[in-house]
Amino acid sequence: MGRNFDEDIIKKVIKLYLPLHKRSGQGAVKITKDLKYGPDDRHRLDIHEPVTSFRVRCLPLFFFMEERL
Repeated sequence: MGRNFDEDIIKKVIKLYLPLHKRSGQGAVKITKDLKYGPDDRHRLDIHEPVTSFRVRCLPLFFFMEERL
């Protein structure tokens, strides 16, 4: 898809993943916000995980890091 993360890439990703998301049946998501992972107050992360009625042994991981100045 290229090196640039722009509107065109976002549209391509949505087109690619939307059918898979609709088939998955995973609508409910548990969100845990602002977990500290380091000494600085800015060292925080949010975790989004599917709510399922069965035990999941392996889930895909997506990691996004935003740099703010």
